[in-house]
Amino acid sequence: RCREVSWARSVYKRQQFTVYTTENTQGRLVSDTVLSVVEDSKGTLWLGTTQGGIITFDSQSKSFSNKTIQEKSIRATGINFIWNILLDEDNLWAGTLFEGLFKLDRNGKVLEHYQSDDKNPATLPSNYIYRTLDDGLGNLWLGTMDGLSILNKRQKTLKHVALPDKPPNNNTAYNITSLFMDSLWRVWVGVQGEGIYVFHRDGSFITCLLYT
Repeated sequence: RCREVSWARSVYKRQQFTVYTTENTQGRLVSDTVLSVVEDSKGTLWLGTTQGGIITFDSQSKSFSNKTIQEKSIRATGINFIWNILLDEDNLWAGTLFEGLFKLDRNGKVLEHYQSDDKNPATLPSNYIYRTLDDGLGNLWLGTMDGLSILNKRQKTLKHVALPDKPPNNNTAYNITSLFMDSLWRVWVGVQGEGIYVFHRDGSFITCLLYT
């Protein structure tokens, strides 16, 4: 069953930052809107942006490099709007706003591509991929605009995860805004307007916390 919880505000100490913009990098940072940042084992930052696709930043040389997704059949708007990036060994996964999920090599070559198809329930529930999470068992948890899915990377199959405590005829699309796995291997799923749902890694439900 779901539980109701209250939230308290936290106060953070102000820190000093170096700011990089399109203007002060002479356009090498293609977009000023960065939605995702991850660091690889070599210290390179991979940035997901809204207009420039995937950009890397070398923290030693302070240089930027564009890693455009190499897929001519897909409209530029879709592949240039990257909601999130997840590094996976020598590859990376990119969740986009319009074109679903991509598995890429480090040069932007498309290795796998997953999209939504209304006529095929075995596909993604939405092409808007807001969050990705590797559960350490060979699966990617995908938070989309229309619900939660789990991708088995080896079998390349998708399983949709329903939110408990919802009537079976409820057709509301649930926007998954955050994914997090804690030290006990529980997956915490943030849902816009609904609260937090907690699952085991096998997709079985534990509990949910509703905002009051």
